Amino acid sequence: MTDWTTDIPRASPYTDVPLLRTPAVGAIAGHILVDNIIGTLTHWAQGRTQPCEMPDCQHCKAKIPYRYHAYIAIISDRNGRQAVLELTAAPAATLKAWRLEHNTLRGTHIIARRTVKRANGKVTIDLSVGTIPPNKLPSPVSCEKFMSDIWNLAETRMHNRIGQDGRQRLDITKETPPYVSDDLPPQIADACADVINRYTGDNGKQPPPAA
Repeated sequence: MTDWTTDIPRASPYTDVPLLRTPAVGAIAGHILVDNIIGTLTHWAQGRTQPCEMPDCQHCKAKIPYRYHAYIAIISDRNGRQAVLELTAAPAATLKAWRLEHNTLRGTHIIARRTVKRANGKVTIDLSVGTIPPNKLPSPVSCEKFMSDIWNLAETRMHNRIGQDGRQRLDITKETPPYVSDDLPPQIADACADVINRYTGDNGKQPPPAA
């Protein structure tokens, strides 16, 4: 129902920050501003991506499949402006593997493109050491608050918790909490194990300890 009010709603603090998705043609390139990815399970429902609010998620009850999306703040090579880039599980796993190797994502240069020229084509990313020193890059927007604003989770509250695996989590909670984390959900991580194992197995590296 319509919410009539005598108050003027606050302007979004992220009006000038676009949400980027890898285009069907061309690529997105820029320097990563964040130390790590942040992501959540989502559903494609009512024509848009919406967060999964399990354990009491209406989209899960409707048997709409979930998928994982990760978000990183970048400075675009094209216009030098900050943006938030949305990525699916496979490129997110590549970012996690890079972070295991280099200890941080901040300052890394990323190029995201699709392997075929269509909107739902597979996304691949190329990562390299950036040309801008990390201390010269601006502070990133909060991807959690940015997506909360887009998803109209105006009444959310955010807090840290420690998961059963000992890793630190960041929850965005409304009536029920979506799975929001700087780590891949177990069911997604299993599917991306081949990417991660190239670093944790072949290179003998282990994930950095939780903060």
